[in-house]
Parts: sequence; structure tokens; C-alpha cells
Amino acid sequence: MGPRQVLGSLFTCLLGPATAPAACRVQAGLLPALHGSDDDAMRLRDAPPTAPAAPQVDALVRWKPGTDMAEATRLLQTAGAQVVGGPDGQGRWSLRLLQPQDGLAVLRSSPLVDAVELP
Repeated sequence: MGPRQVLGSLFTCLLGPATAPAACRVQAGLLPALHGSDDDAMRLRDAPPTAPAAPQVDALVRWKPGTDMAEATRLLQTAGAQVVGGPDGQGRWSLRLLQPQDGLAVLRSSPLVDAVELP
């Protein structure tokens, strides 16, 4: 019996006909199966925390001084780029590219970009 049927039976137990008390006793025994056991809770509580995965970086870009952010945003959309970090100490922004080769070509050909580097 799946969780949906168990919950439906419990609903019937609470609001259903006179035969419901017997069904309620049976279903009450199944409730721990829906929520897992105490052992499961212990394992989850004692599990070591996981570090978030570092974002994929395909390119580092440095904008020319005075670059308008609206223009830079349009360029990033055209290049299929997503900013995943930055700026770093050297003024470079970390980018993820949907199509790395095509995206790099678009960025390198732009007059808005001072430098494009591979990580």
C-alpha cells in the first residue's frame, strides 16, 4: 500500500463509517513506514555536512573602464554567458559559457572587453 492509500485510509478513519476503528488500528501501525525509522533520523542527523560544489568557470573577463552595465549584460546574453563570481582582485569576472568556443569568440571580439582569459 502506497503513501497515498495510507493517507486516504487515515482520512477515512477520522471521518469515515462505523467500520473505520478497525482500519485505524491497522493504519496506525503503518505510520512509521511513511516517515522512516529512528535509525534513519539518526543517520541523517550525524551525516557530515557537504560543501557546495564550486561553480564551473569557463572564462575570466575584465571589462574596459567605463563599460555600461546594460551593454555588458546584453553582451553576456549574446555570448551565452552567466556570471558565477567576481570581480576578483584583478578585476576579472568568472563566467560560465553555454557554448565555450562560441562564447569566447563573442567576448574576445567585443569592444567592451579589456581581456578574456581561461581559468
